[in-house]
Amino acid sequence: MAATKGADIATTGEESILSGERDATEVYANASVVGLNNFTSKLTDERNKNRVGLEETAEEELADRLSSLPDCIIAHILSNLCTWEAVRTSVLSKSWTDVWTQVHVLDISGAKTKSQKIFENKFMRRPSLFIQFVDKVLSLSESAAQVLLLDIVCEDVSEQLLNSWVETMMSKQFREISIISSRHLMKLQATSFNSNKLVVLSLSCLRLDVQEGFSLPKLESLSLENVYFCSEDSQKNLLSGCSTLREAFIDHCGSTRDMMHLHSSSLKRLEVMYPIRSGYGIDLISINAPNLEYIDLSYNAFNYDITLPAIVEARIHLHDRTREVAVFRKVSGAKVLRLCERIKYFPPTVLDPPTTPFPLLPVFQNLLCLEIDVTYGRSFILFLLGHCPILETIIINNVFDEWASATEPDDKGYSLPIDDDPDLPLPMCLSSGLRHVEIHDFVSTEELLELAGYFLQNTVNLRKMYISICQKVEDRDDVFDQLMKLYPDSDKLSLIEIEINFP
Repeated sequence: MAATKGADIATTGEESILSGERDATEVYANASVVGLNNFTSKLTDERNKNRVGLEETAEEELADRLSSLPDCIIAHILSNLCTWEAVRTSVLSKSWTDVWTQVHVLDISGAKTKSQKIFENKFMRRPSLFIQFVDKVLSLSESAAQVLLLDIVCEDVSEQLLNSWVETMMSKQFREISIISSRHLMKLQATSFNSNKLVVLSLSCLRLDVQEGFSLPKLESLSLENVYFCSEDSQKNLLSGCSTLREAFIDHCGSTRDMMHLHSSSLKRLEVMYPIRSGYGIDLISINAPNLEYIDLSYNAFNYDITLPAIVEARIHLHDRTREVAVFRKVSGAKVLRLCERIKYFPPTVLDPPTTPFPLLPVFQNLLCLEIDVTYGRSFILFLLGHCPILETIIINNVFDEWASATEPDDKGYSLPIDDDPDLPLPMCLSSGLRHVEIHDFVSTEELLELAGYFLQNTVNLRKMYISICQKVEDRDDVFDQLMKLYPDSDKLSLIEIEINFP
C-alpha cells in the first residue's frame, strides 16, 4: 500500500513537472509570436515609410526632370492635348506660362478630350468665353503651330467674325486647317484664304463662296463635308485655284443648280460620296481629271460627263444599272474595279434590269482584280467576267441566298444557261489568267458549294481559293470533303491552296 502511494506521488510529481514545462514552453512560444509580430509590424512600417519617401523622391525627381526639359519638348507633349487643356498647364509653373503658345497643334474642337460634350458644354453655355478664347489663342500662338482644328460650337459667332478668324489663320501660315460649324450653316468667303503654306484644308457644314482668282498654290489635300456652294462657279473656281491638289474628298456637297463640277489636272485621288440631290440623283456630275488614278463614286446623277484616261482603281456604288453602265465605260481602263453593295430598298423600277443583260458593257482590257457584291446578281457577275479577258483575282462579297442555279433565271430576270449550252463559251479569264478566288460572308452551305464548285470546275489555272462562312457549321470536315469532290482533276488539286474560315 505504501509503495503504491509512493508511486502515485512520484507519477503526480512527474506530471506536474511536465505540465510546468509545457506551460513554460507555451508562454515562451506566445512571447516569441508576439515579439515576431511586433518586429514584423515595425519592419512593415519602416518599409512603408521608405516606400513613401522613395515615391516622394521619385515625384520630385520627375518634376525636376519635366521642369528641366527644353520648352520645345514640353510644347511637343502639350500638342497631344486639346488647346484649352494645354492652356491650363500654364499655372503649373512660371516657366510654363507661355509654353502652350509654342505647340504644333491648336485643337479648339474638343476632339482630343475624353468627352466631346465636356468641351461643347463648357463653351455653349458661355459663348462670349468661346469667342474670347479663340481670339486669344489665335493672337498669342506663335509661328511654330502647324495644325489648327476649330469647331464652332456656339451660334453667337457671326460670319464676319469667322472670316476674320480665317484671315488671322492665314497670317499664321498654318500647314493644315480644319473648320467645322456645328450649330448653323455659315457663309465663308474664300477671299479670306490667302496662304502659300496651306497644304491640307478640311471644311464642314459651311456655305462657300469662291470668286474667280482664288488661289491656294500649295494645297494638296481637300476635304468638303456638307458644304453648299453659293454658285456653280464657286465649285469650278475652288479646284482651279488649287494647282497642286492631289486628293479630294467630297461628301454631301451641292450647289444651287444641283450640279457638281470637279475639274483638276493635278488630282490623283477623288472620293465623291452621297451628294445632295433632288429625287434619285443630282442633275450632273462632271469630272475632268486627266491624271486621276483612283475614284470612289457613290450615289446617282442623271448625267455623267467623266474623263479619266489615267484611271487605275475605281470603286463604284450606284443604284441604277443604266447609269452604271455609262460610268463603266469611263473607267474601263482600270486595273482594279470594286462594285459595292446595291441598296435593296430602292423601287423595283430602278433596280430591275433591261430584258437584254447589259449588251453595251465595255471590255475591261486592263482589269486584274474585280471585287463585286453578289446582289448584282449571279448572271451579271458571270456576264461581267466575259468582259475581263486578263482578270487574275475575283472577290465576291456579302453572299447570302442570291446565287441561283446556273441553268435557271435569277431573281433579276437574267438567264445564262452555261451548263446546258455547250456552244456558249466560258469567260476567257477562266481558261487563262484567273488564279485567285475569294468568297466572303457566305450563309448557305449549299450555295457556297455551288458557287465555289463553278470556279473549281471551270478555272484552269486556279491557285488559291478563300471562303468565309457566316453560319455555324457542325461538320466542318464534311464541307471541305464535298468541296474537294467538285474538282475534276484530283492530280492537280494539290496545286490549289484552299482556305475556309468558319465562325
